[in-house]
This record gives sequence, structure tokens and C-alpha cells, in this order.
Amino acid sequence: MAAAMTDSEHRSPRRWTPLILAGGTILTLVGALGLPGQSALLSLVLFILLFPVTLMTLLVRWWPRRHCRTLEGAARWRRRLYFAAAGFLLAAAVNLLGGMRFFGTTVGTTLLTAGTLLVPPAMVLTLLAFSLSRDDPTEELLEPGEVIRFHAETHWGVFLPSILLATLALVLALGPFGLGGLSMAAMIYLLLLPGLLARALTTFINTEVTVTDRHLITVTGTLWRRRRIIPLNEIQAAGVSRGWLGRVLRYGKVGVICHDESSLKIHGLADPMKVQDLLDPLREDPEEAAPAGGRS
Repeated sequence: MAAAMTDSEHRSPRRWTPLILAGGTILTLVGALGLPGQSALLSLVLFILLFPVTLMTLLVRWWPRRHCRTLEGAARWRRRLYFAAAGFLLAAAVNLLGGMRFFGTTVGTTLLTAGTLLVPPAMVLTLLAFSLSRDDPTEELLEPGEVIRFHAETHWGVFLPSILLATLALVLALGPFGLGGLSMAAMIYLLLLPGLLARALTTFINTEVTVTDRHLITVTGTLWRRRRIIPLNEIQAAGVSRGWLGRVLRYGKVGVICHDESSLKIHGLADPMKVQDLLDPLREDPEEAAPAGGRS
């Protein structure tokens, strides 16, 4: 009985969490509609944050608890990501539909603004959830007895353009640039940043590059996984392209040219020189090569 009381006390705060979040969401929406100036803008931002979190909490409460307890660490994190994507998608849809329903009124304008601002994170979270739901198929592509020599990782530097663009949008929105700054920030946030971030996520999560003792195996793509298997003896040359930032952070693009004149470019790889050394058939093995001046 004591254990049951302890469990009930432990769950009690969770039971009230959706109601507290829902109340906060309603209050921030009322503030966005009734408060003046910066207070209304702050209330709108809080509403945009609280509304999807409230929906996520309700989805978690709705999900069967017994099934959740059987999930391991990685699967549990993926489940949370699914709920986050579903919460943002549902919040964006509800706001957009409500805005169209009350179009031409203050409520409609506020809901349309909130829904529009929720669309980019909803798209990015959905893409992320979809990408992480799939396993790496490299092991299935190996021939019997084939040995993996190197599995290339994608570098976080692929997100730098998105980070810089988001920083620029934030400076324009919060700086002393007036309505023009807000307009520019909105254009960046709605038109440029989602595509750039989606491309970076696609490269970072959905790019698998493996060098075996027989093949170069690449798996790329988000909706459709493109698999390419190139025998090492068909590779004519391999090169690395890096900008100044890539040299500093040690990441870059690897280009491969085959004897049949086909080519392949792999972007955003960490340690691209290692990949080049394994792929270039003209390289000289440092363990077999005699050092210069080593003989008298």
C-alpha cells in the first residue's frame, strides 16, 4: 500500500502538467491579443512555444504506458522526437486553420502568425524524426567475408551556414532595425532557413560512407535511399576539397572519379584525408615505402 501511495504521489505532478501548460497557453494567447507593443510580441512568442509543448504532453499522456516502459534508451528518445514532431505539426495546423476561420480579425491574424512561425520547426522535426526512424543498411550490402576498413562520419560543420543564417535573422529581429529588420528576419526564417537546415540535416543524418577491403559503399537520400557500391579497383582517383573553415575544423568534400568516367561527390565528411588515402589507388603505403635517405 505504501508503494502504491508513493507511486501515486510520484505521478500526481505529471497528471497536472497538461492542465498547467494548457492554462499557460491560454493566458499567453490572451496576452498576445490584449497587451500592447512588446508585451504582445513576448506573449505571442510564449504562446508559440507553449502550445506545441502542451500538445506533446497530451500525446505522451495518451500513449499506452506499458508499451513505453518496454522501450530502451535509443527507442525512447526516438519516441520523444516523434511526439515533438507531432506536437509542432498539430500546433501549426490548428493555428493555421483557426486563423483562416477567423480571417480578418485580431484573433485570426494572431493565429495565422503563430501557425506560420510554427511551420519551419514542424518541418525540420518531422524530417529529423523520419530520418532517425531508419537503420543503416550498410551491413546488408556487404559480401560474405568483406571487412569494413573505415566508416566515415559526417561533420557538424554542415550546420554552420544554418547557424550563421539563424544568427543573422535573430540580430535583424532584435536589433534596432525597425519594421524592415523584422521583415528581413521573417523572410530568412520562413524562406531560406528551413531549406538550408533541411539540407544540412539530410547530409548529417542520411549520409553513410563506408570503405571496405573491396568496395566504397555510400547510402544517401531522405525519402528515397540511394545506394552506390563502387569496387575499389574501378576508382581512378580520389581528391579532397576544403575551404578555409574546413581546414580549420578538419572536414570537407571527397570527390571520386572512376575508370568509366563516372564520378561521385560526398559532402561534409569528417577526416576526408583518411577517406582519400583509402580510396586513391596511386597512394603509397607508408609502411611499405622506404623513407627518403634511409639507406646509406
